[in-house]
Amino acid sequence: MKHTDFQLPTQCGFHYDPVRRQVRAYQPDAVYVLRLDPPQAWLRDARHPGWLHVRRVPWTAFARLLAMADAWDKRVAWTGLFGKEVHPGKGVEQALQLRADLDPVALAQARRFGADMWPMYTFFVRCPAARELAETQPLLAYGLAFHTAATGRKVAWPLRTARRLLKRRRRDIAGALGLPATETAVRIAGRVPASEASIPTLNRLRSALAMPSALRKLRHLHRIDETTLELLLDPATEPYVHLHLLQDAARAGAMPRDVDNYGYLQSASVAGWVRDTANLFHAEGRHLPMLRSIGQVRELHDEAAATARSFATGNLVFGPPALPGQKGIEPLMSAAELHEESVEMHNCLAGSWFVYQVLTGQLCVYRVTKPERASLAIRRTAPGDPWVVDDLKAPCNRSVQPETAKEVQRWLADTQRRVLALGEQLSLPFREDDFEGPRLRAWRARAEVEAIPF
Repeated sequence: MKHTDFQLPTQCGFHYDPVRRQVRAYQPDAVYVLRLDPPQAWLRDARHPGWLHVRRVPWTAFARLLAMADAWDKRVAWTGLFGKEVHPGKGVEQALQLRADLDPVALAQARRFGADMWPMYTFFVRCPAARELAETQPLLAYGLAFHTAATGRKVAWPLRTARRLLKRRRRDIAGALGLPATETAVRIAGRVPASEASIPTLNRLRSALAMPSALRKLRHLHRIDETTLELLLDPATEPYVHLHLLQDAARAGAMPRDVDNYGYLQSASVAGWVRDTANLFHAEGRHLPMLRSIGQVRELHDEAAATARSFATGNLVFGPPALPGQKGIEPLMSAAELHEESVEMHNCLAGSWFVYQVLTGQLCVYRVTKPERASLAIRRTAPGDPWVVDDLKAPCNRSVQPETAKEVQRWLADTQRRVLALGEQLSLPFREDDFEGPRLRAWRARAEVEAIPF
């Protein structure tokens, strides 16, 4: 329930007060205040009408102002080549004042940590000794900054604990964060770049270091990220993951995180491809070969999807969808169409799990063409329940743009409202009895051993 004494901002934006050295950021649902001396942050929203002290703030509340200052520097340099004079606007001027008032060394270190820039900047200002640690061990520095989340143990004075640990050897710091207190663990942790430092990455590395087979491979990697750790931690696929595949994924993961960067997208998807390919091979009674590159994984994945389609031949038609489509959102009516969508979008829609779910009326799959190309699956958990979005992904399992997600939600709500207004059933009953028993049992058996996500 919203409190009446908090009014949502009517306009979003930023304001920097150089006298008080405070940034006031107006978000659509909250107001943030960031104080620079010493660095602290407060939040006020509908749930917290009074100011609540926080550590994490939205990326846009701090980093966007810095991005404005950086963009201004580039503009001045560019126009200077042509002898032109430019003058900053009010927002740019505030961004330049903010950047000038920040600790340059702490800011340079914090910028390497991406979305956690503000809490890391706060940590480096309050614990200057951590700056040297972050140069070679960004993951350990991150763990100290988020000591409670990293260890699961609350301490009365987290900064005092961090300062005390910073005086000790680095293997002692690793041991305090739950990693093995060895030089090997410290060397391996140092290969995690600051851009990949996070609590999930720290937890995965902790688990990987406890696996002898994963530890042997980690010793030879020059870069460790979330994808490489995910490949090593799946016991069903780890024996088939060659060191060359891990190195290939690490190189691709180091590429810029651009939505159009195919190399980075491959790195982000390879763990899912390996898992799905292994499940498809197992369902067919085949053994997975040793995987040495992302290209090989992709070829095997497409081959397994094609084999799954051959199992679904015979013009297997699903029947009318529970919810009619519209222009730009078209239902897939057969297993063959699922396979075509899978090949075009590079996902696992051709797998037996999806076919079985659609056959039994628990899932409906649609081809989205506007405002961007995407695959949509809607689900209901029981007969009569409303349909909800189960998954919505762009090619290669990329996240869709916000406009696409809003359009799909609008279509889903309007269509269900229209169906109910006509007095029709909101969702079809489960249709197991409409199909031959042996065929459905075969699909169910294959679906039980196949992967669920796109």
